[in-house]
Amino acid sequence: MTNQIGPYHLIREVGRGGMGVVHLARDTRLDRDVAIKELPELFAQDPIRLERFELEAKALAALSHVNLAGIYGVEEQNGSKYLILEYVEGETLADRLDRGPLPLDEALELAVQIAAGVEAAHEAGIVHRDLKPANIKLTPEGKAKVLDFGLARADEPGSTTNSFGMDSATMTAAQRTPTIEGTILGTAAYMSPEQARGRRVDKRTDIWSYGVVLYEMLFGASPFQGETASDSIGAVLHKEIDLSLLPPNTPPLVRHVLVRCLERNRDNRYRDIGDVRIELERAQTEPPPVAPASTRHPVLRPWAMAAIVALSAIAAFTILELQTKPAPAELVRFTVGQPSQGVMFSNNALLSPDGTTLACAGQDADGTLGIWLRDLDTLESRLIPIIGRSLFWSPDGQSLGLFKDGKLRVVSQRGGETRNICEAPSDRGASWGAEYIVFAGAQGPLYKVPVDGGTPEPVTALDESLGETTHRYPHFLPDGETFLYVALPGKSRLLTVFAGHVDGRAPTVVTTALTSPVYTEPGYLLFQRGRKIVAQAFDAKTLAVSGEPIAVDDAPAISESVGKPALSASRTGHLAFQTPDDPRTRLTWLDGTTGEELETLDVEPSQFDSPTLSPDGRHLAVVRVVSPEESDIWTLELDRLVATRFTQGAGNKSDPVWSPDGAHIAYSSDAEGPSNIYRKPFTSGGPAEPLVVGPAPFKNPYDWSPDGKYLIYEQLGEGTNMDLWVAPTDGSGEPRPYVQEVAQERQAHFSPDGRWVAYMIFDGETYVVVNSFPVPAQAHRVSIDGGAQPRWQPDGKAIFFIGFSEDGVRRDRASFQAEPLRTGTPETIFEFPTGLRGGAWTPDGSRVLALRAVAPPRDGSATVVLNWARALSGGDSD
Repeated sequence: MTNQIGPYHLIREVGRGGMGVVHLARDTRLDRDVAIKELPELFAQDPIRLERFELEAKALAALSHVNLAGIYGVEEQNGSKYLILEYVEGETLADRLDRGPLPLDEALELAVQIAAGVEAAHEAGIVHRDLKPANIKLTPEGKAKVLDFGLARADEPGSTTNSFGMDSATMTAAQRTPTIEGTILGTAAYMSPEQARGRRVDKRTDIWSYGVVLYEMLFGASPFQGETASDSIGAVLHKEIDLSLLPPNTPPLVRHVLVRCLERNRDNRYRDIGDVRIELERAQTEPPPVAPASTRHPVLRPWAMAAIVALSAIAAFTILELQTKPAPAELVRFTVGQPSQGVMFSNNALLSPDGTTLACAGQDADGTLGIWLRDLDTLESRLIPIIGRSLFWSPDGQSLGLFKDGKLRVVSQRGGETRNICEAPSDRGASWGAEYIVFAGAQGPLYKVPVDGGTPEPVTALDESLGETTHRYPHFLPDGETFLYVALPGKSRLLTVFAGHVDGRAPTVVTTALTSPVYTEPGYLLFQRGRKIVAQAFDAKTLAVSGEPIAVDDAPAISESVGKPALSASRTGHLAFQTPDDPRTRLTWLDGTTGEELETLDVEPSQFDSPTLSPDGRHLAVVRVVSPEESDIWTLELDRLVATRFTQGAGNKSDPVWSPDGAHIAYSSDAEGPSNIYRKPFTSGGPAEPLVVGPAPFKNPYDWSPDGKYLIYEQLGEGTNMDLWVAPTDGSGEPRPYVQEVAQERQAHFSPDGRWVAYMIFDGETYVVVNSFPVPAQAHRVSIDGGAQPRWQPDGKAIFFIGFSEDGVRRDRASFQAEPLRTGTPETIFEFPTGLRGGAWTPDGSRVLALRAVAPPRDGSATVVLNWARALSGGDSD
C-alpha cells in the first residue's frame, strides 16, 4: 500500500482481519485521524459486490451514534478500493476478553451501549451480520463502539445471505483454512443458525450474535467455540448453552435475555434489540441473586473435626446469648405529610445524624418561609422562621447549616439568630465535618472553611483534562475529614463520584451515579440509579465499593440542580426522601383565552416534557423520558395522532425547537458528555448534525430567529451562571454570547420581526425582560410581580408570559411598543387549571397543548424508612 491515499496520509498499520488491512491515517483536508481499510482483492474484483457495498456504505455513513464507529467514505486508487472510517482509540473487546471475563457491572454497562449502537443501525435498516468482540472497540473513556460493518447490508425483504456473496466466501475460506488471519474461526462461533445454513438473514441474526457476545463477556468464552470452524458451526446448530457456567451473581433477568437471544428458532427470539437494551437496563438495578449453598461434602481431617467441635460449643453459647437479646429492629416505612395545610416543601427531607428529627425548608399558605422540624416521636412540627436553602446538619444534630443572602450560615435547631460562617454567593451543597465545613458554589471547586467561621479556601481542584467545570454536593464520611462529592459534567447523565480530603490530597475515584451519594452504616453508599434508590457496599477506610448496587426503594424525581442527593440518611440506619410522584402525564388541549379544558388526546400517558408545536400547527415535538439517563424526542401528527420516534440511541435528548420553516428540529443531547446542540431534518429525513458543541455544560436551545439564521440558547458561563448565547445556523461564524450577567438569563424567545428578544432573569426573584437584537442594550422589565416563559403575540404587539400567584400559575400579557420602547401593565388572561404545566401554543395563540399529571402530586410529603438495611436481607415484607 502507498503512503498516500487521496487526501489521506498513512501513518501505520493498526490491524488485520478477514476484510483487509487497517491503517491509521491523517485526513489532510479536515485535519483529523481516520482509519483506512484496504478491501481484499477477492472483494474488490467483484463488481456486483462492490456496487452493493458502496450503496450500503452510503447508508452507513448517514448514521450518527455515540456507540457506532462512523464511515466517512470510499476511495479508489490504482484499482484498489479503500474504506475510510472513524479512527477509534482503545482495545477491542476481544483483546479485553483475552484477560478473562468482565465483572458483572462492567459487562452490563458495555452490553447496554453495544445494544444501543446496533439498535441505531437496525432503525436505519442496516444489519451488521458479523457482530463479535473483535468488531467492538472499547475507548479509554469506557465507551463501546461497534465497528467493521464490512459484512453489513441494507435490510431488504426477500434478500438472502448469499445475495451479497460474503458469507459463502467466508465459509469456503473457513473450511480451507480454519485459522486464516485469526478471524474466521471466531466469526464461525458467532454466526446465527440461519446464517450458518446460508438462509436469509435479518436483524434477528445480530440479536443471536449479540447474545453470544454477552455470554462471552460474562463467562470469558463463546458458548459455541470449537477447535475448527466446522466444530463451531456444529455447536451453533446443535449445542445447548450452559447457563450454570455464568457467575453466580448473574441476575435472573440477564439469564432470561440470553435464552431469548440464543433461540435457534428466530421467530422465538427478541424481535428488536431495543427490547434487549431495555431489559438489561432494568437488570442493572435488580438485586443480585443469592448464590445457592454448596451441596458437596468434603472429607474432614481430624484437625478439622476438632475445630468443628470447638466452633459448635462457641455457637451454642452465642445462641444462648442471643436468646436474651431483643429481636432485630424491623423495617418500617411511613409518610410524613405537610406540617399544616398549604405548606409546600422546597428542600429534600433531611434526617438528623441520630435519625430522630426531620428538617424541611418550605413555605406556608400565608407566604411564610422557614424551616420545619419534625421529631419523629411526635405528631407536631415546629417552625424556625428563617429563609434558607441547601440545609445540612452539624455532626451532633444540634445545629443546621444553610445558604442565605449570599452567605453560609448556621442556626440552632431550637431557633434563634443565625451565625455567619463566610461568603457563599451560590449554593450547591455543603457538609459539616470534624473541623471544617466543605461547600460548593454553582461552578468551580469545593471550598473549606473552619466550623467557627473564617476565610474559605479551595479544597479540591478542577481537572481540566477531564473537562470538569464544577464540584458539587460534598458529604463527609464518619472520620470527619474525608468527603464524597461529584464532578460535572459527567458521561451522559452519570456523574463521577470522588472521595476528597480536607488536607487537599489527590481525590480517589469511587463510582458513578446519577446523584451525589450519602454514606450510612453498616457500610453502604446510597444514591440513585435509574428510577431506584440503590445501596452499594462501601469501605469508608479503603474508599472502595464492592458488589452490585441493590434496589432499596423508588426514587423521587431528579432535581433540576444536577447532582443533588436523592435522599438523606442517619448514622442509625434510617433514610428519608421526598415521596415520588407519578411522573406520567397526558396531552390536553386548553382554550388559549379562557384556560378551559377542551379535550385530552387519545395518546398513551407517558413522562412527557417540553412539548412544542410546528410552525404550521400540524405536528408536535415532545420529549418522552424513559429513565433519568435516557429520553428521546418524538413527533406526533395531530390530525391522525400518529407518533414517530425522532431521535434514538443512548443519553438524554431534550428541548426540541422547530426551525421557522418547520424543516428542522434543533435539540440538546448529552450522549457525548456535556449537552451539545444538534439539528436534524424533519421533512426530508437524514442524520443529525452538530450546531453547538464544546465542554461547557447545560447547553439548551430556546428559539430560532424568524429568518432562520440564528439559534439562541443557554449555557453555563464561567462565574456568570446561565447565560444566553447565539449560534449562526449557516456555519458563517462561531457562537457568541448575547447576554452574560451574574444573574441567570434563560427562556429566550425572538420577536416576530427578529429585532427583540424576550427572556427570563433570575437574580433572587424571577421576572421577564425584553432586549434588542442582535446587540443587546439595557434590559427593559416586562413583568411586575414575577414571570417566566415569555412568548410573543404573532403580530409582535404583546408579550405573553407565565405569572405566579398564591393559588398557582397564570397566563399574563403585557402590550409592547418598540419606538419608543414601552410595555403596558400586565393583565391576567386566565389561571392555569390545577395539575397542568408546560404548554405548546398554537401559532395564533388560540389554543395551548398542556401536560396534565395522571395522578395528583403528593404535596412534597416525605417518605421515611427505618432500618432500611433490613431490606437487603429479606426483611422487607411489603
